Amino acid sequence: MTPLRQTMIQAMCQHGFSPRTQQIYLYVVTALARYYRPSPGQLKMDGHPPVGTGLASPP
Repeated sequence: MTPLRQTMIQAMCQHGFSPRTQQIYLYVVTALARYYRPSPGQLKMDGHPPVGTGLASPP
């Protein structure tokens, strides 16, 4: 397991995300990585922080 994946899972658990939401988030980040090729930690979108580092807390 990569450090980014571990960090994402820990952050999602701390924020109380459901297991299904965690599964979907990880799936989407994996799909982005496959599409753009570099690792998800290196992806940046118009000045936003790398993917997975700024998880929002649920309402």
